[in-house]
Amino acid sequence: MQPKRPHRTHGDSRRAGRDRQAKPRDRRVTPPAGDEVYQAIFEQSIDSIVILSEDGWVLDLNAAAHEKLGYTREELLQLHLSDIDAKESAEQAREHMAAVLRAGSCRFETQHRTKGGELRDVSVKGKVISTRGKSLFLSVWSDVTEENRDRQALEQKNAALQELLAQVQQAKVDVGQQVRANVERLILPTLHDLQRELPPEHHKRLAVLFKAVEEITSPFGRALVRNGGHLSPAEIRICQFIRCGLSTKAIAELQHISPATVNKHRENIRRKIGIRGKDVNLLSHLNSVLDEGAQA
Repeated sequence: MQPKRPHRTHGDSRRAGRDRQAKPRDRRVTPPAGDEVYQAIFEQSIDSIVILSEDGWVLDLNAAAHEKLGYTREELLQLHLSDIDAKESAEQAREHMAAVLRAGSCRFETQHRTKGGELRDVSVKGKVISTRGKSLFLSVWSDVTEENRDRQALEQKNAALQELLAQVQQAKVDVGQQVRANVERLILPTLHDLQRELPPEHHKRLAVLFKAVEEITSPFGRALVRNGGHLSPAEIRICQFIRCGLSTKAIAELQHISPATVNKHRENIRRKIGIRGKDVNLLSHLNSVLDEGAQA
């Protein structure tokens, strides 16, 4: 006959649960003592950590400090800060440290000279600490040479790009001036000859042609393409006729279209350039486009 399983009360279950929860706690690794943690942080830091006396002599350092400068630990312990800092003499170093002593902390960038003579850019963060009645300097040195080189390379590329853009802009100006010079030298004289030879009834059309030729390199032509790039070629021509001061009837005659078609073009132009339904004169607005183009 099997013995009866003892009856478990609610309290027994809670105690069992606490026992199970306590087992992992029993297996937990005992943390190291505080001094061991601090020593590990000091020795294994990827940045150089150096403790200096009030007058700038190296008193203690971690492995990164002497390894990055190419010294042994014993060699670096024999040096003064001025032997490392490439920008400050011994007197300047003492004055600097006196200022830090008064301020309590510092942060700046300098250059350190390695044992082999190489200059390295270094970001310095320092703080005054007190121990055994004496003031010492806790200094953390971060090598930023590569970051600075990358930044300088990027700045040089940006400067070169700005110079290239300036050259392109000047080339555009030069091309525009050359085109205008060619128009004035080759095309306009021919148009003047035509004006003398054609009968008066054709002079109005010729005047429009004069205006169009003059605006080949004008600010208005560039501004209209930039601000009204969504206008159709026919609408751009209507804009040019309007700027010439032609009426709807005159434009219709020149384009061989009805006045109603011209008015439809005008309506579409007002809608596309954003002045539909506004109390804005179309000719005045087109002239303002010219003014904006001249400033661009």
